[in-house]
Amino acid sequence: MKTFVIKIRINECFETTNGSQTAKIILFSGECDNEYFKGHVLDGGVDTQIQSIGKRTTLSARYILEGLDYRGNTCKIFIENNGYIEEDGSIHTRPFIITDSSELKWLETQMKSGYIEHKDNSIYVVLTDSIC
Repeated sequence: MKTFVIKIRINECFETTNGSQTAKIILFSGECDNEYFKGHVLDGGVDTQIQSIGKRTTLSARYILEGLDYRGNTCKIFIENNGYIEEDGSIHTRPFIITDSSELKWLETQMKSGYIEHKDNSIYVVLTDSIC
């Protein structure tokens, strides 16, 4: 199983509610340092979450990573993660990826699902080539 992990830092959070629905905008930064890619999240990383009474919370995160692929070539990776938060707090996503790296093109078709992991007081986005 291939995984692609991004460490996330929350920068700001904005929220509004009408009593039955809550919308959150979460601005974040982060970095990635794995066997395939080393780089950071460019300014503008955002996660939008909508919570409605009686429904699970949906989320949509969009961001661009900039750095070096495993061959040392400069590249960027756009990631859109759409998903939901379960009642137990677990988060599952489906990634959509675009990259200008010929070495990392496989990310566009092979990364099929993702999840959020909390450990060591940090947040990690884990993308995987298998269905979670």
